[in-house]
Amino acid sequence: MGYTRYQRMAKKLRGKPLTKREKETLKLIADGKTTREIGKSMGISLRTAETYRRRVAVKTGIGRIALLTRYWIENHERRERKD
Repeated sequence: MGYTRYQRMAKKLRGKPLTKREKETLKLIADGKTTREIGKSMGISLRTAETYRRRVAVKTGIGRIALLTRYWIENHERRERKD
């Protein structure tokens, strides 16, 4: 039995660092934005916003929004304040 497209992507991306756009997506998720709002804010289509959300979840290994928000605060928000 073969892997689904999502499973292949997950295997390839898991544990890799987030790109600049994925970090931007993660920040917007942490700010409570919906996928549609993320797309509008970033000037991208809904489908692209969904892809970024999926990649963030895969790369971090976190699928729940509350945990992604916590991850953002613990790993990225502090760094932004230092800069």
